[in-house]
Amino acid sequence: MNQHYCKPGFRFAVVALGVLISAFPLWADSTLDVQCNDQGGAPQADVRVSLQHLNSGKMREKKSDAKGMANFNKLDDGVYRVLARKEGFEPAFHEFIGLKGSAKESITLQLKPGDIKKQVYFESEALQQQSMELLKQGAASIGEGKFPEAEKQIRESLDINPTNPDAYYNLAVAYLQQGKWQEGEQALKRTVEITGVLSAGPQPASYQELSQRAQSIISKLPQLKALADGNKALREKRYDVAVAKFQEALQAEKDADIYHNLAVALGESKKYDEAIEAADQAIKLKPDEKSHLELKNRITERKQNEARNEVLVKAQNTLEQANKQFDAGDYAGALKGYEEILPTVPEKNQPSIWFQVARTQAQLKQPDKAIQAYKRAIELAPDKPDYRNALAKYYLDEKRYEEALELYADARGAGSQSPEQALFALGEKLSKQGNSQVAQLAFEKVLKINPQNAEVYYELGMIHYYDKKNDKRAKELLTKYLEIGQQKDHLDNTKSVLVVVKKRSPKV
Repeated sequence: MNQHYCKPGFRFAVVALGVLISAFPLWADSTLDVQCNDQGGAPQADVRVSLQHLNSGKMREKKSDAKGMANFNKLDDGVYRVLARKEGFEPAFHEFIGLKGSAKESITLQLKPGDIKKQVYFESEALQQQSMELLKQGAASIGEGKFPEAEKQIRESLDINPTNPDAYYNLAVAYLQQGKWQEGEQALKRTVEITGVLSAGPQPASYQELSQRAQSIISKLPQLKALADGNKALREKRYDVAVAKFQEALQAEKDADIYHNLAVALGESKKYDEAIEAADQAIKLKPDEKSHLELKNRITERKQNEARNEVLVKAQNTLEQANKQFDAGDYAGALKGYEEILPTVPEKNQPSIWFQVARTQAQLKQPDKAIQAYKRAIELAPDKPDYRNALAKYYLDEKRYEEALELYADARGAGSQSPEQALFALGEKLSKQGNSQVAQLAFEKVLKINPQNAEVYYELGMIHYYDKKNDKRAKELLTKYLEIGQQKDHLDNTKSVLVVVKKRSPKV
């Protein structure tokens, strides 16, 4: 059983930007005070302040007085937008303001130096289109699981239109999917705040629906965070933490997928009865979901296998004791334990034991028996590179170089490297250790595998140069390196060495 059987984390739907349309207002007697200041907080007189009633589209305009104040009274019920302009300053705006009955509201606009003719998003179809396009890109990125990219795109959309509730909702989705819980909650609350105002304007139902959706997620955040923490702990194999978090999530809502993940965590903790019970709950809530039944069957099979494998448990205890003896240097005692275990376990469980036998025989200075045990481990687990690498190293230690190099040249023995890479790395290592003879053998094998490996010409040429026995071969190899080599320091060194070779052996 593996954690990839767990159910994925939460997902949210994305939403598209709503469009304000006209509607008829209700008449009332609200007032709105607009204070206009510069960035330093100094009041600004003669600021042209425009007030738009979004329900009807009606506009009212006033200039701020000497104290920077513009007062609007006898305002209709509905939603308003404020825009302020003064020469020498960029336009400043505030939206949205909900007024009803005899409400009295006040806002402060801060003007910063700039171009008075600069447009804000609701004055420019191009800006609105750009904001919408960025939001669409962000929603698409969310659908593709590219949450950091979505966050960037939606924030850029909000830079243009900072009061789009749909953008805040989608930004919250991107945050939550990255585990940014505080930022996600703040974005959701901003969604609720803006939709709460817009619900008094045109198309109230659409904003009420978005607000309800955001509030629903806010109420579920503790459960969602617990679920995310549980999934993270499960991936990190911290099963006790995962169990606790899934149980916490289930306190808020009985969900089949959470029960599924709880069953996985309990099963990995070897609490099989509890795991089967959790899987049963998942099946009960979603009887048509095959994965829940499959999980239960896997857990049940694992439980039964462990019950049948008491012999393996005993063998494991013996193995642990033998390993302790090995670590303590009691190789004869360790070998006795390993040989006692081998007949009691199936072949599929034997490779690691044969590997330990090989290591023990090596310590007992019985190379033939050690090599035989290594080969048996490799035979039973041919795709495990560690065993081949260990035998190759042992061959080197025993000065059985050709056999070692054959293993390194074997694709299965190279591990994560290609045979060419493994042999080249071995040649470099041996060369640094002063074992130029075997390093040369390794490099020659690399040359047979890939005659276009430039660096092997350099390494072989330098070995022959320092060996001083075959300047002709050194010259051939290093000359070839000059033709195909890439490393500047090696190229410079090669040129210098070839000068020495020519002086030392002018006839080659």
